[in-house]
Amino acid sequence: MLLKVPQTHLKILALSGHDKAGFCFIEKDSAFIPTTPFNLSTKDGILAFKNAIAEHSVPDIIASDLHPDLASSKIAHDMAKALGIKHIGIRHHHAHIAAVMAEHAASAPVLGFALDGLGLGENNELWGGELLKVEKGTYKRLGRLKPFRLPGSDKGTKEIWRIAAAFLYDKLGKKEGLPPLFETALKKHINTPLTSSCGRLFDLALALSGAPNLGIFERQASNPEPLKNGFIINENSGLIEADLTPALLHIYGDKTNAAGYFHGTLAAALFSMAAKAREATDITTIALSGGCFLNKVLKTELSALLTAANFTVLTPSRLPPSDEAVPFGIADIVRRQNS
Repeated sequence: MLLKVPQTHLKILALSGHDKAGFCFIEKDSAFIPTTPFNLSTKDGILAFKNAIAEHSVPDIIASDLHPDLASSKIAHDMAKALGIKHIGIRHHHAHIAAVMAEHAASAPVLGFALDGLGLGENNELWGGELLKVEKGTYKRLGRLKPFRLPGSDKGTKEIWRIAAAFLYDKLGKKEGLPPLFETALKKHINTPLTSSCGRLFDLALALSGAPNLGIFERQASNPEPLKNGFIINENSGLIEADLTPALLHIYGDKTNAAGYFHGTLAAALFSMAAKAREATDITTIALSGGCFLNKVLKTELSALLTAANFTVLTPSRLPPSDEAVPFGIADIVRRQNS
């Protein structure tokens, strides 16, 4: 796929991802992005990835996701070292918003919701529910979803009962049925990092609701409605923070229209965050990106609230909101920083 970008004198190669890796190559006024992802957890996938990159000119700059453990980050570092050129690391969630801005040729500052599974944030935090201000190749974090515990880190993303058990332990002191070692880990905060991830928040709501999977949970949200007093907006360490604990506890106690209440309340909470950010910055354009916006109910509800309040809403069109767009965002950030 080729996308038009403003003319640049640099050849920029940007890499991102691991098992669904991709790259973007910018030269002159064009950005090339492969349409098929690469699995870098296999030797064949790595070879195919490198061969696809080799079809393009030698870059002047190589950039990648700041997460050092991604296979694409390691490949980028090694390539830059071998070629004797500059390597730049770019924040994952910044790149999500930058990709939408680049698609829409937006040059003025924008607000942006980057909502996805997990990405490495500042100070090794686990991000995924962020409100950013993005301009001229830089970003500032303005808000987040209130962090909650992710027991077992990666294991918690696959066994979502762990997230729900930690939430109920923290909020209600619920211990019944917990394996002894798991209860000890919760009590002593062993391998239970905090995350602001919207994707994991969906997992938490799913587990509390009893729905069998996220696809069905979304389909059950045929009547999205914000729950009265279902969220709290606070300021925490200078950040606008949305806490959905009231809605989550309601869903746990009464599963009637759980999906509808969760989707509606989340959209309302995010809108409240955006409204506060607009008050602070006077920015009226907002970009929506990240894998959580594959959820059509959330995207539709939040977009409607923002549009009704006179926000200009930017959403991905040629690229998906998920991680496939991140290399394009990384490359465009580097282009803006060097223009």
